Amino acid sequence: QQQQQQHPSPSSSSPLKGLRVLDVGCGGGLLSISLAKLGAHVVAIDPSVEIVKVAHEYYTRTQCYSSLSSEDDSGSIDFRGGVSVEDLAQEYLEKKEALFDVVCILEVIEHTNDPHSLLSAASSLLKPPTSSSSNDADGESGGTLFLSTINQTLKSYAFAILGAEYIAQKLPVGTHSYSLFRSPSQVLELMKGVGLKERSEVCGMVVEPSPFILRDMNWKLDRKDVDVNWIGAYCRST
Repeated sequence: QQQQQQHPSPSSSSPLKGLRVLDVGCGGGLLSISLAKLGAHVVAIDPSVEIVKVAHEYYTRTQCYSSLSSEDDSGSIDFRGGVSVEDLAQEYLEKKEALFDVVCILEVIEHTNDPHSLLSAASSLLKPPTSSSSNDADGESGGTLFLSTINQTLKSYAFAILGAEYIAQKLPVGTHSYSLFRSPSQVLELMKGVGLKERSEVCGMVVEPSPFILRDMNWKLDRKDVDVNWIGAYCRST
């Protein structure tokens, strides 16, 4: 909502019209494509060249590509494989490219051994606060970084590793490492170390009815349950 307030006239079909969004670790492109359908101009990066090729092929051969290419309110996607967020930050610094309204780091940080490097680079790509704005509850504007990950709890170990990898076999064994799971407080300390602060209260992402049932899973947001998956929003302090 805060990001939309900086662009006051989005159409109902394109609420993200005009926003520049960075999708870090875009994988198969599901988030990037969804954001572009809502009007955002997305830069989608992933260290894997091959997986980005698959994402781009899926994007171009589906109806979403033709619709995004033909509608005035549509967004766009710049897929870039073999590019880390650190690479992009250096490129943008050298070329003085426009920064991003939104940076998404969803289900990525639990797969990196150097979260400080990742978040430092991501922070440098985020629009800083500008002059005080009455539209923002805290009197600030600027970009928002969204981060989702897995909490470091016994429940998360049971669900994300034992349940998902060994019992239900929804993920290959070894996909996750419990030592890389992080709590909201741990992530907040990392954020403070790169000049970011919490923009809003973190929220749990809860699957129903059970992650062990082999059928379509329904997800809901729950501020009271951050024991496993959770998401937070952050912005630059200065």
